[in-house]
Amino acid sequence: MYEANRTTPCQQVMRIRADGSRSPLSKECLQNIRWMTATANGTVYLIGGDGLKKISPAGQVTTVAAQLQQRRFPQAYVTAELHYVMGISVDANENVYVAVYGGRQVKKVTPNGRVTVVAETSINWSPTGVLPAPNGDLWVLECSPMNAVRIERITRRVSALFIEPAAGVFPSGAACFLAGIFPACGFRCQSGRQRHFGNGVPD
Repeated sequence: MYEANRTTPCQQVMRIRADGSRSPLSKECLQNIRWMTATANGTVYLIGGDGLKKISPAGQVTTVAAQLQQRRFPQAYVTAELHYVMGISVDANENVYVAVYGGRQVKKVTPNGRVTVVAETSINWSPTGVLPAPNGDLWVLECSPMNAVRIERITRRVSALFIEPAAGVFPSGAACFLAGIFPACGFRCQSGRQRHFGNGVPD
């Protein structure tokens, strides 16, 4: 398990062992550690300082992508700087998916740092968390300015972009559970929606 130690000017990611002992994953000082995730092999990815960083199990820190934040109406006028980029997750190929709240987008960052937009939300919704499924689908947690919460499933098909209702795709109770993991938007839950993106086969 890992946690962010933000109590000192030299912020660090701490490794927590089964016996409860803690030690720095890296000696390098980080800035403004926010969202974090880890792979099964012990690689940690985090949003902090100037962008998306990677910490190897050996403690080497690299910047995978910088300046992921983005500002689009209306979130550009109501969102604190530290919330412009929110939840992150990693797939089996170590592609990182980033919920860019301020830009109403989900961005994919490949291991070599290539950044692409894989989903966009409508004007009244913003992504706060994202999880990749083994089949390549993305489950995106979104919230509205009124603190309503919904989850969309993003799939890829070689076809035009469209949105269709999918009542029961993700039960509202499960949406509330995910809202507990990503609590920034409150707990007024709705059913899921399914969206199909027509930009071909994923990398």
